[in-house]
Amino acid sequence: MKYPLHERIDEIHNLINEPRKQHSLDRRSTSYLILLSCIEMIKFTEKALESDLKRDTDRSDVGAEFLNMFGVLQALYVQQDAVRNLHEALDIPYTMDPSIEKIRGVRHDAGGHPTNRGGKKAVNFFNLGNFEDQGIELITGYPSETAGEIRIPKRTGISINLSNFINTQKSIFTEVLNNVIETLKEEQVEHRKKFVGKTLTSAFQTTGYFFSKISEIALSSDSSYDPLVLGCVDDILKAIGEFKEGLKERGEPDDTISHMYENLEYALRQIKDCFDVEKETHINRKVAYMLAHFAEHEVQELKEIAQEIDERYGQ
Repeated sequence: MKYPLHERIDEIHNLINEPRKQHSLDRRSTSYLILLSCIEMIKFTEKALESDLKRDTDRSDVGAEFLNMFGVLQALYVQQDAVRNLHEALDIPYTMDPSIEKIRGVRHDAGGHPTNRGGKKAVNFFNLGNFEDQGIELITGYPSETAGEIRIPKRTGISINLSNFINTQKSIFTEVLNNVIETLKEEQVEHRKKFVGKTLTSAFQTTGYFFSKISEIALSSDSSYDPLVLGCVDDILKAIGEFKEGLKERGEPDDTISHMYENLEYALRQIKDCFDVEKETHINRKVAYMLAHFAEHEVQELKEIAQEIDERYGQ
C-alpha cells in the first residue's frame, strides 16, 4: 500500500535533520517537539484512513458504522491540525483549503458538537434513510424565533461520504506537503548561495606547512629559529578561529567538537611555552614535538569536517 503523505513527511524529516536546520530549530524548544508530534500524527492518521478505504463494505451493523464514522472524522480532524501545526512550527504560511474547511465543519457538526453547535445556534440530526445504500445524512436544525421550536430548512442535509472525504484530504495534503518540501529546499539553496566561493577548508590551507616547521625546529638543537615557532602557533590558532567563525556564519552546529577546540588550544599554547624564553618551561623540545603531532592530527580532523560541509554547500 502506498502512503503519499508518509513519503513526503519522510522527506520533510530528512530536510529538517540537516545539521544547520536542526540546529536552528533548537531541539529543546516547544516548536521542535510540536514538529516531531506533527510528523508522527500525519503518518499514523494516514495509515488509519487508508485502512478505512479497504474496510469491508458490509454496513449492516449500524452501531459499528457510526463508531467508524466518528473515528474517521476525528482522524481527518487530527490530521488537519497536524498539517497546520507543522507549518506553524516551521514558520511557513498556511491557508486552509475550502474543501478541508468543509470536512472540518462536518466533523464539528457530526462528531464534535452535534447537539449544541456554535453556542446554541444550531443542532444536528442523523437521517439514516436507506442506510446500507445511501449512508448517513447529516441534517442541521436552527432554533426558530418562536421559543421552544426548531426550524429545519429544506435541503440542509449533507451526505457523509467518508471515502470522498479521505481521498479529497489526501489529494490536497499531498500538494500542501509538496509545497513544504519545496519551501525547505528553496530556503536551503538561498542560504548556501550566500557562501559561494567561501570555503571552510581554506582556513587550513597553510597549517600543514606551519606544523612541519614546528616539528622540524623541535627536533633541531638550533635555538635561533625558536621565535618562528611562536609565529607558526599563532597562525594555526588564527586558522582555527576562522573555521569557528565560518561555522557560526553558516549557522552550522559545532557543539560536538567543542572539546577539540579546547584540546587544540591547550596543546598549541603549551608548544608556545616550550619555545618562549620568558617561560620556565623554555626548550622542552620532546614535549613540543609530541604536542605538535597531536595538534596536527586534531586539525586534520577539523579540516575533514570542513570539507564535508563544503561539499554539502556545493563547493
